[in-house]
Amino acid sequence: MRLVYYLEQLKASTLKKMLNKHGIKTNEKYPNKLLNHLLVRLLDINYLKQLYQELSLEEKEVVDFMIIHRPNQLFSYRSLNKRFDAIHRDQFERGIQKLRAKGILFQLRQNYGDIAFTIPHDLFQLLHQVIFAKGLNRLSTNVKVVGFSKEEDKNIDEEFYQFLTGLYFLASSEEENGKLNKQQMNKLLKRLHLDERKIEYFPIQYDIEEFPKSISLFVYFAKGLGLIHLEQKQFRIIQRMKDWLLLSPFERYEYLEGMIRGSFQSTDLFINHFFHRLFSLPKGKWYQADQLVQELSKELNRPIDESFYVRIELEILKPLAELGILTYTGDWKKELFIKLKKPNDEEIDQFYVQSNFEVLVPSNLRYSIRIELEHFADLEKRDQLSLYRITQGSLFRGLEKGKKIEQILDFLDQYSAIPLHESMKITINQWANRYGAIQFYDLRILKCQSEEIANHLKQQEVLQDWIIGEIDSFHLIVRKEKRFEQAVRQLEQLGYIPTRNIMTEKDFLIVKEEQEGQENVLEEMETEFILFKHPDYELVVEIE
Repeated sequence: MRLVYYLEQLKASTLKKMLNKHGIKTNEKYPNKLLNHLLVRLLDINYLKQLYQELSLEEKEVVDFMIIHRPNQLFSYRSLNKRFDAIHRDQFERGIQKLRAKGILFQLRQNYGDIAFTIPHDLFQLLHQVIFAKGLNRLSTNVKVVGFSKEEDKNIDEEFYQFLTGLYFLASSEEENGKLNKQQMNKLLKRLHLDERKIEYFPIQYDIEEFPKSISLFVYFAKGLGLIHLEQKQFRIIQRMKDWLLLSPFERYEYLEGMIRGSFQSTDLFINHFFHRLFSLPKGKWYQADQLVQELSKELNRPIDESFYVRIELEILKPLAELGILTYTGDWKKELFIKLKKPNDEEIDQFYVQSNFEVLVPSNLRYSIRIELEHFADLEKRDQLSLYRITQGSLFRGLEKGKKIEQILDFLDQYSAIPLHESMKITINQWANRYGAIQFYDLRILKCQSEEIANHLKQQEVLQDWIIGEIDSFHLIVRKEKRFEQAVRQLEQLGYIPTRNIMTEKDFLIVKEEQEGQENVLEEMETEFILFKHPDYELVVEIE
């Protein structure tokens, strides 16, 4: 969790005390403004460097323990030892309380009463950089690196968008609850361009295992970001997903990167530290990976062998490259170079509608525009210039989602860099005219014995809010609400005695069967008379 999440749970008085601990005195009373002051101070790398130097011995021991020995993990109070390397347990506990008062360490309580401590992952990353990231500019290289892998074009923001929109359009409505069935799962996987084998060993801890790794990963991210509701393996997309699409690419990237950093938990301490060391590297610069490993090995006084290089590639490099967080080239035996990718923050507001109903969509089209297009256009090919196609079926889908044909045509006119061809508009209108030619109604019908009764009821003031329409002169449409008993009493007061049983579909089918049975009896009776008719006379049978 990010620092802001923990601070939002605190009272204004507590936030003010924390600010005082960091030398900021204010008369501000609004919690949001106090929180922002504290975030600016604690997430400033230069201030944290100064703060780390000024920490007491017991505070520094706790920070070093949480950063070096418990990287990015909860520390249970039960696991406190009686002695640490430099201080006793009571000194360590004092260090914990001092750091809590400064907003660096936070206490969590489990349902069963166990207490644990943690450092928010964005603050943890900065403190990790303060302790470990020394001489990074010295390790960077200006060498011209060639031989990029195809992961250069990977983009976690794009993959996560495909996941969210896939869920959105697979559900029949935004309020639908349910699991993904096998068919839906396959459709969702087709939208993602992730190789399951490359992220198989990515050590991110989550409790969703019934889905493939890529979907499990994104379900975990979406749940953590509050974009879907997941309870007892049932999911529901919520309104906040639309707010996510309105964020800038840089903001979305920062959130997703934070989810990855905050969830990474390798079983090996060295792997954890190398992972966090990578995120201390400035984005867009190449670094020689074997030098980073050797430097970290010296700092941790940890000898490493070839198996660590294999694990680093399986647990860190391949998954992060597949997700589009970094790119790397070369191999460990010679030279292996790593570069954290810079998110592209440039967005455009135009696509290209062709006369053959193809829509060419640049990869940096604003997401809030693209999801509107996907309401009535099918994605056929993902690329730097993705291919969508408007078909009769896709148009019907948009109309079912509540879009009006006028809105669709106005949307295409507004955002297409190429004017819409008139023949295309005509065809789209023709398709739209076919939609809704037949409609279903789920209504409650009041059947009257005569037209006079129906007209009399419509004129009654006490029934004006109950009768809402009519099918014909004998059948009135009434509300389904709970005032049924009241309406029956009012009808009885008017001299009508209605049947209290409401005829359902089942009752209607029973009546229909009975009527068909009577017709069959009549046919059988007519057959019997024909069998016994006189050869010289015609027998006429009339049945009332």
